Amino acid sequence: RDPSKMSDEVKKAVARAPAARQIALGRFGPELLFRGPVVGQPIQVVVTGEISPAQTLGAVERATGALPDDVVLSLVELIAQLHAAGVRLADPHLDNFLLSDSGLLRCVDGGAVRAVGRPVSGAAGWHDLGRVLAQLRFSAGRDNAELARVYGVTRGVSPDPARLTRACVRWRRIRWRHYRRKVTRDCSEFVTRTGPNWRRVWRRDLDTPAFRVLLDSIDAALTGPRSTLLKQGNSATVARVETAAGDFVIKRYNIKGSGHFLRRLGRRSRCIAAWRAGHFLRLFGLPAVEPGAVVESRPARLPAPGYLVTRYAAGSASTECFGELPWSDATLRAAFAVKELFVAMQELGFSHGDLKASNLLVDHGRIALLDLEGLRWFRSRRALARAIDRDRQRFLANWSKPVRQRFAAIFEQPARGVAP
Repeated sequence: RDPSKMSDEVKKAVARAPAARQIALGRFGPELLFRGPVVGQPIQVVVTGEISPAQTLGAVERATGALPDDVVLSLVELIAQLHAAGVRLADPHLDNFLLSDSGLLRCVDGGAVRAVGRPVSGAAGWHDLGRVLAQLRFSAGRDNAELARVYGVTRGVSPDPARLTRACVRWRRIRWRHYRRKVTRDCSEFVTRTGPNWRRVWRRDLDTPAFRVLLDSIDAALTGPRSTLLKQGNSATVARVETAAGDFVIKRYNIKGSGHFLRRLGRRSRCIAAWRAGHFLRLFGLPAVEPGAVVESRPARLPAPGYLVTRYAAGSASTECFGELPWSDATLRAAFAVKELFVAMQELGFSHGDLKASNLLVDHGRIALLDLEGLRWFRSRRALARAIDRDRQRFLANWSKPVRQRFAAIFEQPARGVAP
């Protein structure tokens, strides 16, 4: 039917139809082979050609840690082409994009797009591009100005990196706000069990009988024969525990005394705070120990010991790695990873709160943050800058003057760009 002769209601109905949305993808998705009803069944089907061998961008990112720069540029070009054709993405997560072995990138979920019938406006285009880029893991070397230039050239519009940056910041906050609620409820990724005075949450990929046994007897496991004490302090006890479910580290958050008990009244549990912080860092691909479970006890909503279970991470304290000059190549990579961590703090709007040397684990050029219960998020750029400066000064205070000077020189080197 001639689209110019359709009523507005019919146009909207056609745009909502999955088959029509698949057609709207046109050259941006797999070839449409068939659309129509199934004989004898009250259903409609869409059949497309196969793109093989290929994998989703989500799978590529999980395998490589971060999407390569050329793939990100191809993604930006594809979004620009979709917008120029009047197609907007309703659900732009990375598993809706398929990358072939030849480097061809396609959008594969026709039901997750909306055909608007005209090129997407500039403001809406930057908004949608920021939403897509906010799905990527953080990379300190990713350049907003270059991504805006590629999008602008592909669409024939003026680049606007400032607007793109604002859109990325906004969508990251939205993404974390949604995920923050998810990490403490029962869903496809997490298992949650609650009682009158307790709550347990653990990752579903760890949900085995052996892991449940560990959670049922977590205090006994902390001091049992298969545990190795890592830290015995007034505020926390930490031990490595080898179990049939795997190798884990259990941290028990202690109540030191009546004064500490009173200070904790009305405040969130430290174990829950660390659990959420760990998943925030995990969501954006930042280096931290991997949280596996949290066990919270709140008798009559009063403060009580809580437990955080993380996967055991090999490595040594940063004092053993950075303490002496000259540094090896692996140590230098770790130093630049610390620099990228501070860039991430600035871009993602958070601070650690206690970045002493013992809270940073180093292993073959990689780093991992520990003690995440003090992680804080900021909306005020001024307050954020002060908090990051305190973290930086706390970190540098760990080292001798020559090492501090070496770190200072690395920190002063400009990043290749502003990460989206």
